[in-house]
Amino acid sequence: MTTTSDISNKNINNSAYNTKNGRYTLGGTTEVSSFAIELWDANTLPSDVSDIVYFVEKKYEGKPQLLGYVFYGDTGLWWIICQYNGIIDPLEEIIEGKLLLIPTIERVKAQLFSNSNRSVIPSTRNTI
Repeated sequence: MTTTSDISNKNINNSAYNTKNGRYTLGGTTEVSSFAIELWDANTLPSDVSDIVYFVEKKYEGKPQLLGYVFYGDTGLWWIICQYNGIIDPLEEIIEGKLLLIPTIERVKAQLFSNSNRSVIPSTRNTI
């Protein structure tokens, strides 16, 4: 039987702990089982020399959707920028002067959205 401490230890071991803000940025929660929230490993991009180095301008503070539009032409892709930079709360963490690394749209399409990189993990949710 899995205990709460086992889940906490697994979360710590599969995550990157940020000592500055006390958050775990790799992995998270997804499915809810009958006894706990289960863990997942985020599909992340490795850093690359083609990354765009960007310092947030005042007009984009707390507006990740606008950054998604500027860099990817789609407001719905803001999450890629946040995940890539370990941002949990974009309203508080995307501030003027913050350095962001932005993966190019070509890399995003090739490494995150290509069919060859997708795997299906069956849900463990209880079905009604």
